[in-house]
Amino acid sequence: MSGAHLGFAETAHRFDPLYRPWREGERRSYVPSDSLRFGYVWGTASPRLLYGLFSGRMRLKSTRGSSFIGKWVHVFNHDGTPCARLMLDEDAIAITVDAGDTFLFASTHSENPGVARYPLPAHLCANRRR
Repeated sequence: MSGAHLGFAETAHRFDPLYRPWREGERRSYVPSDSLRFGYVWGTASPRLLYGLFSGRMRLKSTRGSSFIGKWVHVFNHDGTPCARLMLDEDAIAITVDAGDTFLFASTHSENPGVARYPLPAHLCANRRR
């Protein structure tokens, strides 16, 4: 199965895969380098929109696995057109939305992890239904 790219996020950084050789005895492999930058770490969709939790963090500068979490949510319509960039008030490890694009739910990654509910703005996409 192959898919067509619908759209691309505009970011300030490149996301080239950076790996280095690894060897232990007879075992050989490649491991990510410390300068590897993570992009989308989670995604979800509603009947009208696509949501991607964006990290943008580098492996080297991350602590406690924080390269796999993010505060930014990029929103696209199903044609791949970017609709919005939303910043959460705390790091999240996973996200989902309700079917009406009214609320975004995030599994938070902090000292007191939990689930946070965020109301989505009405102007999120021009073709959004209420």
